[in-house]
Amino acid sequence: MIAAFDDNSIRIIIFFLGLLSAQHVFSQQMNISYKTYCNDRFNYCINYPDKLLIPQKEAQNGDGRVFKDKKGKETLVVYGTHNTYFSDELQLSFKQIYERELREYKKQPHIKVTYSQFNESYYIISGIDHGKIFYQKTFIPGDFAYAILTYDTSEKAVYDKVAEVIFQSFK
Repeated sequence: MIAAFDDNSIRIIIFFLGLLSAQHVFSQQMNISYKTYCNDRFNYCINYPDKLLIPQKEAQNGDGRVFKDKKGKETLVVYGTHNTYFSDELQLSFKQIYERELREYKKQPHIKVTYSQFNESYYIISGIDHGKIFYQKTFIPGDFAYAILTYDTSEKAVYDKVAEVIFQSFK
């Protein structure tokens, strides 16, 4: 005997399949463990999900590291740079640097900034770039330290939560 499904039955089946899929994503999320990467040259540390993002070799000049998923899609880039904005020629405040970078992001037609925040010791810029979500935090521990996480919108459920841990740990 072949079972016939009406529209309501199909909707219920789809609903439960969606619940199972969501449960799978959240169960994966709960099992996420983190390791810490510290950079001695620029004096910062950051936690990264060690089963999701694989550390690549540290940059040859020792300023940071890239982390990629197994598909090479989602990335976390962390690096430090010397604080040249405060040289005698430029004399830009940290807020002016943030405003300048925000303007540069907004000039790009493929980037939509969806969130930005300034604080005296760090700033955050987040948005969509070529259909991918990006989240950047920059702070001044003396020199500049940057962390930029980029991930596909289809990975939002997992990486939004991961981003919280990563960027809270970035010090």
